[in-house]
Amino acid sequence: MAVAMDHQGFNAGVRWRKNGSSFDLVLWGPFGVGTVQLAGQLPGPFTMTRGGRKQLYQALPEEVLWAELGVWLPVSLLQYWVLGQTAPQWPGQWQHTPQGDVLQQAGFMVQVQARDEALGLPQRLVVTGQDARLKLFIRQWLLPARCHGP
Repeated sequence: MAVAMDHQGFNAGVRWRKNGSSFDLVLWGPFGVGTVQLAGQLPGPFTMTRGGRKQLYQALPEEVLWAELGVWLPVSLLQYWVLGQTAPQWPGQWQHTPQGDVLQQAGFMVQVQARDEALGLPQRLVVTGQDARLKLFIRQWLLPARCHGP
């Protein structure tokens, strides 16, 4: 993942596991430095662990990431966008363009630039909005067995 905001930028590794409303999100910087783990329910409660300290939150993960780390990551919306879906709490519609599929939703533009050929799921996304730009490169999709057929 690459993030650019307020004339600054950084790259982070991401591991995101989701099952229903439960999630486990781990972010880390270059060479594994600065690991942060969020785990719990969307929209909450969830815990954030960093530097060996675990704290419970009853808020949206993006609000906590912004307040605690100054990192912009709209987790509540991304959980849908990475699957090529529209977040149900906001109006929006996907459009097919020569540059890829594009969604305008909640003040963001989401562009799917590449898809996994076998699964059809997004593999490269660019999200712009809120004075930030986020690029996600999905290396591997691991889906539950029930998603692969009987």
